[in-house]
Amino acid sequence: MYYLNFYFKELEYDENTIMGVFSAPDNDVFCRFILDINSNTYEIFDSNKPETDISPLPFFWLHKKLKENGKLNRTESRICY
Repeated sequence: MYYLNFYFKELEYDENTIMGVFSAPDNDVFCRFILDINSNTYEIFDSNKPETDISPLPFFWLHKKLKENGKLNRTESRICY
């Protein structure tokens, strides 16, 4: 699936993992996730759709924000108008 507008919310992270909530209202997708930063492997749970229908999630955005800012905010989003 391709995501144009999305939100990563309730983000918590350490040097190895990022966990939080992903939502893409335009695609009617909501889930919780845990991402291993080093291997880029992830676990999806509490999803409103099957994982095969929503993967891959745009984790590149979190890596980009972490690299640009040196940290992640509690909420990170990409909104295109």
